Amino acid sequence: MKKYIIVLFIFTNLLYSQSYLIRELKGGIWVTSQVEITNASQTNQTNNISDPKTPIKANNRIITSEEIDRMGYKNAQEVLANQPGFINKGNYMGNEVVDPAGANGDNIKIYINGILMNTAKGNADAGVDLRRIPSNLIESIEIIGNSIYITTKSPVQDILLISLCYGAYNTVRPSILFSKNIDEHQVFTFTADSYYSDANYHYDFINSSGDRVQGNFRDNRQFIVNSSANYKYTFDNKDHINVFANISYSSSAAQYQIPPINKTDSWFTFTTLASSISYNGFSDILNYNVTLSYLFDSFVDRPYFQNGKFVSDYKSHAIALNTTLERMDEFLPNTITMYNKLTPEYRYDILTEDTNAIETNFYYYPQRHSISIKYDMQLSFGYWDNNTPIFTLLPSIKYEYQNEIFTNQKNNNYLAYNVGFNLNFYKGYSLYFGYMSDYTSPTFNDLYYGTFSNPKLLPESYNQLLTKLTLEPITNLKIEASYAYTTYTNKIIWLYAVPENVDTATSHIFTSSIGYDIPFAQYHKIKTKIGYSYQLAYMGENQLPKIGLPEHVVTALLGYDFIPKNKVLSSLSLNIYYTYSAPRPLTDYKPIKYSEVFHDFDISFYSIWFNHLIFSMHFKNIFNKTPILSTYSVAKPFTWEFEIGYNF
Repeated sequence: MKKYIIVLFIFTNLLYSQSYLIRELKGGIWVTSQVEITNASQTNQTNNISDPKTPIKANNRIITSEEIDRMGYKNAQEVLANQPGFINKGNYMGNEVVDPAGANGDNIKIYINGILMNTAKGNADAGVDLRRIPSNLIESIEIIGNSIYITTKSPVQDILLISLCYGAYNTVRPSILFSKNIDEHQVFTFTADSYYSDANYHYDFINSSGDRVQGNFRDNRQFIVNSSANYKYTFDNKDHINVFANISYSSSAAQYQIPPINKTDSWFTFTTLASSISYNGFSDILNYNVTLSYLFDSFVDRPYFQNGKFVSDYKSHAIALNTTLERMDEFLPNTITMYNKLTPEYRYDILTEDTNAIETNFYYYPQRHSISIKYDMQLSFGYWDNNTPIFTLLPSIKYEYQNEIFTNQKNNNYLAYNVGFNLNFYKGYSLYFGYMSDYTSPTFNDLYYGTFSNPKLLPESYNQLLTKLTLEPITNLKIEASYAYTTYTNKIIWLYAVPENVDTATSHIFTSSIGYDIPFAQYHKIKTKIGYSYQLAYMGENQLPKIGLPEHVVTALLGYDFIPKNKVLSSLSLNIYYTYSAPRPLTDYKPIKYSEVFHDFDISFYSIWFNHLIFSMHFKNIFNKTPILSTYSVAKPFTWEFEIGYNF
């Protein structure tokens, strides 16, 4: 009996408290760190005083830089296209974007470090091309409804990391990450990334008529250059000034029609600048942030279409000034807290057009003034520990006033709101339920694009019910499930070359996942995760399915990390990722045609040698069944990439 008690004691300690070496991203690279793992928490071995209470995040989904590295994603577009409720629209008019279920690319709001990337014009009728945001720049991606919040990396240590990647279809990706602590007050970070591929894929698929089609894409090249810089100055009182700028250029040619139409169907170039300067202040009364941002977007349609002249050239400018005021009050210690956040904002958008182009479609320069104010509140009762409230109410409301100037002036008033609650019925066990109502303003493209426009358009709106369950019953085991029911109204559809608010949509998205990390023998860890999602979207009164959205998706991840204590091999990570997706609808009319079943099987290998030399390999689409979706369904080919880098 005594022997069984000893065994049970050892097993319990292994299950609920483990100390081992893990990989942590510090300074932009994976390093070894000694940590102690306990149920539903991970803490460094220190005796620091508890941090002050902070607001919780419950109605979101976060993809970390570690997940992005494990999957071998190259950019934000690949990350988002593989999330439940989103589909890859494919290479459409040279612009590769993703669509949410029941909506389109222009309905997604993209923020990078708090800067709204969407222009009032709309981007080639297809939203923001997220290929312009490379993975080496991303610290995390947060999804709330149809809004995407991207946070860039801010290394805490000095680093100079240079790498070069080469792969199939003449893919070349050089990149650099540099960060320097100038002194105790100043930090400067710089990144640069470039991507080129001729992308002349071979295709072999069943089209919407049920016929097998084979051939090769031509004139499908893609070239993207991206660079960012961030400067941070911290005062002695911890207030800080932050200056950020991100600029990208992309040139893409796309043959998006199947032969015998054998020509370059489109060729677009984009230049985008997102910049901001902010001051962050902290005090006992309240914390505040003041940010001035500027966004520029240039969109050139077929730059050498006729006698060296471009078809059209549109330039969008946006200036925004916003202030955030926030305060956390603890009415009763570890019992009742109240968090308040107020965000007023002013934004000005204007679209200009080059009159020397072959085509001009905006007879005047459309302008939009926008004033909005948003209030967020969290009221929490009881705490399991310093940052785990038992019950929290999370209401928020936003009002926006718009004044649009074109041939005449027009005033618009919009309202968005969210109400929800989060229940932590035990540490590591949480339930969220909420209702959200939001809107998307019509773009200048829809409102004022020559004779192909409708200035009387209403905003597209959506209402969503979301419930989310998270369970962490034992150490390193995490179970998540969520269900979102969304209705879209006043959807804009181009009927007879004129946009109209005539469509509706309904989507059901259920997701679930089980992840378990198994550390063993001090230097090893196995990471496993299995996920399932059910996705269904009906479009219009006839309830036709969303083109390209698979009803069932199953994913599986098996990862292995090895971090030995030797001078030769510093770190090793091997990840195998598989995705099954059911047949996808190809037509938005009856009879509905479906694609084949798709299988995505990827292998990624990442290693650090001699503490500085980085070598990685990525093998994607090994089964040659990963979809590109646009007006048809095509499977991407098997591709491979080798990357070598050095951390100075």
